[in-house]
Amino acid sequence: KEAFPVMKEIITWYQKGTDFGIHMADDGLIMAGQGYDQVTWMDVRVEDILPTPRHGKPVEINAYWYNALRIMELFAPVCDTENNVDYFSQAAKVKESFCRQFWNEESGCLKDVISGTEADNQIRCNQIWAISLPFSLLSKEQEKQVVETVFRKLYTPYGLRTLDPDDAQFRPFYGGAQLDRDLAYHQGTVWTFPMGGYYLAY
Repeated sequence: KEAFPVMKEIITWYQKGTDFGIHMADDGLIMAGQGYDQVTWMDVRVEDILPTPRHGKPVEINAYWYNALRIMELFAPVCDTENNVDYFSQAAKVKESFCRQFWNEESGCLKDVISGTEADNQIRCNQIWAISLPFSLLSKEQEKQVVETVFRKLYTPYGLRTLDPDDAQFRPFYGGAQLDRDLAYHQGTVWTFPMGGYYLAY
């Protein structure tokens, strides 16, 4: 029950905004990152180089945001007697915005980030968490397309690639000097931990 006042404060906090450009946009989606700040797990910075800038609306952050709102919606009738937050309407707004902005019909998957840059349409592993969570934002057919695209483009027996090998920024090797490693860190390198999301989504 103590979580409900906190969730209300979080929503207010996101509306006002906080450090690192984190705030809730007018469409209900969460935005993050500015300048040289890297605020998702793809956080490499080499002096003034950002190999994977994800400033804007990251796909996995907004999938988790939607799920948090849906969970609060379920618990609110039982526990929330003092904080009148319409979680249902907030979640519905997020879902509508998410589906309209993130779905990439041409690739049959989700955009990695909404930023107005070329990075938006990169095929990355981050989208798999949107399918693995209990409250889906997509239709079953769209979910299936995402899993199939991730399998075709990113799956390996050891983990998921961080970038589609057909992408011009893909780096097939991780090694060498520190700079070379940092520039390749999330540009194709296979990571094991996203496999948990992939198995759940599958």
